Amino acid sequence: LLKEAGELGCGQASYQLGSIYELGRYGATKDLAASLAYYQEAERQKVSGARYAVKRLQQWIYIASQKANASSQGTLMSAAK
Repeated sequence: LLKEAGELGCGQASYQLGSIYELGRYGATKDLAASLAYYQEAERQKVSGARYAVKRLQQWIYIASQKANASSQGTLMSAAK
């Protein structure tokens, strides 16, 4: 029901879905892409806290990608030796 409400444009439902997918709550698999999409929809609906959630998640995704890139570069350098 919550997912249906979010897909119909209910901002508060979108925000809750963003949280559920970000944290893997209620048996949902963690899915940062889905979480970000739901938070962005909540932001478009001007839900309080949604803008902060979008920025926080974007920063987290950026940092994680930088760490993954650095790790893969280290693996490539080790393999080249």
